[in-house]
Amino acid sequence: MGDHLSGLNKAEKFIGDFTGRPNNSKILDDNNDCSFGEFGFQYLDKTEMLVARVYISKLGVPDPSDEEKEGLERFLKALFNPEIGGLFDHGGGTFFADYEKKMLFLTKKFPINEVSYKQFKKEMNVLINTAAKWSMRWISKVAAYAHGWEPLPDKSINTDQ
Repeated sequence: MGDHLSGLNKAEKFIGDFTGRPNNSKILDDNNDCSFGEFGFQYLDKTEMLVARVYISKLGVPDPSDEEKEGLERFLKALFNPEIGGLFDHGGGTFFADYEKKMLFLTKKFPINEVSYKQFKKEMNVLINTAAKWSMRWISKVAAYAHGWEPLPDKSINTDQ
């Protein structure tokens, strides 16, 4: 039980330091979750993982037509396809489509008892910057490829492009 508490405490300290919150305040809610605008965290106590998520975009539109639903399905298939969505840098993260909230996130798991704060901070900054590229540039490219509006590129695309 002490390991659980130390993992939870370490997760809250990492989040507090990263977001500039006081270390003596409780950051995670009763579900071990918290959000800060465009990003958030959830601590998984069974695996002692701190899962970071960074918002990329909304999924679909309110009350979508059948055609819009089909378009979203086609886009998500392309996004999760290594030959399309996999062409673009993920910053070490993976996509998570939250159908309940109708949001798309870039997520990354941190084994809280194995990662240093310095490494966590570095990888969080990469994740946030990569998610911004997805929001501003790449998501529309994947949609264009998914719908056949543009041909696929012949090489992978990294954060410099």
